[in-house]
Amino acid sequence: MKFTESGIQILKRSTHTLYTFCVQHEIEETHVHMLTIKCCLNHLEAGNVEKSYAAYKKVPIGGMGCFNDRDIKPFFANETPGYVNGVFEVIIFYWWQCMESAVLKNN
Repeated sequence: MKFTESGIQILKRSTHTLYTFCVQHEIEETHVHMLTIKCCLNHLEAGNVEKSYAAYKKVPIGGMGCFNDRDIKPFFANETPGYVNGVFEVIIFYWWQCMESAVLKNN
């Protein structure tokens, strides 16, 4: 499998956004999937897309019991449950899309 290095900034930004949102909304930083997302971010910051992708693939997304199968509680005063859960879904989808686009197809 080959990876593109050209979009590493967007990979870092999407991973950092997901991690920060989760920390702000009280998902434990010691949770196994949070540790894996942090590992993914660390690899991206080191410029290693292949290792970051391997870490990303360890975070189950979609379906019951997966990382995104949770109810996010509002943290800031202006947030509602519907808003924070919608934002979480969008961030997860964007992260998934960015990470999957790092793989060069047909190579």
